Amino acid sequence: MRELTRCPPAALERRFHAAVLDLLVLALGALAPAYAVHRLGADLPTVLGVGVGALLVAAVLEAVALGLTGSSPGRTALGIRTVGIDGVPVGAGPALLRAAVLAVAGVATLGAGLAVFAWTALVDPSGWRRGWHDRLLGTVVLDLRRAPAGPEDQAPAHPAPINLTAMRLLPAPAPLAATSAATSGATSRAASRKASRTAARTLPAPVAASPAAARWRVRFDTGESFVVEGLTLIGGDPEAGVEPVRRRVVLGPGDASVSRTDARLQVVAGGTLVIMDRGSTPGTVLLRGGAPRELAPGRPTTLLAHDRVRFGAHLMEVLREG
Repeated sequence: MRELTRCPPAALERRFHAAVLDLLVLALGALAPAYAVHRLGADLPTVLGVGVGALLVAAVLEAVALGLTGSSPGRTALGIRTVGIDGVPVGAGPALLRAAVLAVAGVATLGAGLAVFAWTALVDPSGWRRGWHDRLLGTVVLDLRRAPAGPEDQAPAHPAPINLTAMRLLPAPAPLAATSAATSGATSRAASRKASRTAARTLPAPVAASPAAARWRVRFDTGESFVVEGLTLIGGDPEAGVEPVRRRVVLGPGDASVSRTDARLQVVAGGTLVIMDRGSTPGTVLLRGGAPRELAPGRPTTLLAHDRVRFGAHLMEVLREG
């Protein structure tokens, strides 16, 4: 289900409408049994108890369904889904915790806490509209209706083209010895003239000075910023292999959204900045032109100026200097 990471984040308006529909479903799930026991002649405390109990059961069932499928009645109707940052449902446990956080924030503050959560999603610097509760539990809300097709990482390899012009220029065997001798003489004279022209063309010419090599700077949402020089490892606790490592970038020690070693970053020949995912669990996502694209593990990808790269809940921005 990692293809879900190609979906854009859901708009806050659609998330709000989905939440309202989910609350209506919960209300109906609580009112129906409460009304049934009321019709049976139960007193008010019993009716309230049945209603509250039914509400809790319905809320737990809805949270478990959200954790296992990423969907709920409201989300299904609005075409959005809540999943982990790797595009996979987070599971029943995290979904129950997420529902509890939202319930406490909504009930204890009479809805003010939910407004704060919505504001944190609105100002999310990563552009994924993840509220504080989403970043806490490693979730993201995606819009399934607007998933871009997206180009493939690499075009299929084509066979090397055949140079038909060169094949036509190859000398054909002469049928007669006399023809061969004449051809040899003509070829020798042509070769002499070609050599003269080649010598004239190979006279020393002024060499333009090569421009100063540009430098690549990366900036993380943790505040760390540096110019990439040598091999850089990025992750929760990056572990070096046999290659010499110039820098280790530690993102959120203990953060479950980041693998031990997410990716490697390096400037290669020609001054190109290249990143490669090292098979991280959440995956490495390239954000270019507003469209997210998950990088294939073990396949180098060229980075451009103003690209952004997401490692779990953390973001890196690429800048070109010089």
